[in-house]
Amino acid sequence: MDQNHKYLKKFTTRHGAVIGIGNIETLASFENATDQDPSKILSEHRKKQLQASQNLCRSIVDDSDRILRDELGKPRLEKTGKHISISHSSTEISLIAGPVPVAIDIEDQRRQVDKVKSKFTNDDEMKLAERGFAENPAIFIWSCKECLFKTLGLSAVHFKENLQLTEISKSGLIQSTWKVSHPEFEGQYSIDSFIFEHLIVSYIDSLPR
Repeated sequence: MDQNHKYLKKFTTRHGAVIGIGNIETLASFENATDQDPSKILSEHRKKQLQASQNLCRSIVDDSDRILRDELGKPRLEKTGKHISISHSSTEISLIAGPVPVAIDIEDQRRQVDKVKSKFTNDDEMKLAERGFAENPAIFIWSCKECLFKTLGLSAVHFKENLQLTEISKSGLIQSTWKVSHPEFEGQYSIDSFIFEHLIVSYIDSLPR
């Protein structure tokens, strides 16, 4: 942990977005007000998540900026105008900020979702995903589709039918291409993924094609 910057990892993506990853408990311990009325926060853990996201944002984006949320809970930055996305695991938090709509998802790479994978993927997709992350292809697929769901912002997105892995390669980053077939949108997204400690981190930092 970088005690000066309060985060575990920070880097700039290929398309100019910035990503930070930190420990929720550590980030929440630094004094900072959340963007919500404390009386309306349902749990202490949720309060810590909000405090951690504000402090992570200030550490990697702008010390004077803060996160606001719309009526649906979607985050945005008050001053810089950058697009942001936030994801949590049980103990870590990640944030991406960039000039175009972005998305991020973090998952414990050891998490087993095989019992429910038939609801969000198929055998052909699993075989293709093994080329990028053979250790747990199902959690890789889930993480990427979570990113797609976040960035699309559409209703009634069916993970299995509307979101399809079409290409994948691995050279440091796991780089994958995804086809979106939805009544309100047709296109392709590129998603980059990498392993950081026990996490798989997936993110979108560019516009669809």
